[in-house]
Amino acid sequence: EMWRGQERQVVSDSLVRQVAVFVLMFLGVLVAGSALLAAQGYSLVDSLLEFGTALGTTGLSVGITRPDAPAAVLWILGTGMFLGRLEIFAVVIGFIRLATDLPLLIQSAVRRRE
Repeated sequence: EMWRGQERQVVSDSLVRQVAVFVLMFLGVLVAGSALLAAQGYSLVDSLLEFGTALGTTGLSVGITRPDAPAAVLWILGTGMFLGRLEIFAVVIGFIRLATDLPLLIQSAVRRRE
């Protein structure tokens, strides 16, 4: 149970699961992006902060994000900003829909050519 305003509400199991999935996905993306930055030669602490701010779209930096940064670093951070800005669930659901709809689209395109 939780308080929402002046009334007490029951928190459903499905809501708890949805929140848990979101938190685990967010942490998974944070760890993966930070590991990719650390693989570029930056310290783990700096990588965690830099990718975390990219994912949270807060704009803080320890100096990794700069105009002359290597292209791989800019792509990693750009991906973090993309995921953070569009919300991880929306991106994941979009890729799932693309993966399920793409074979159907290809089949229909092949049929039209025949």
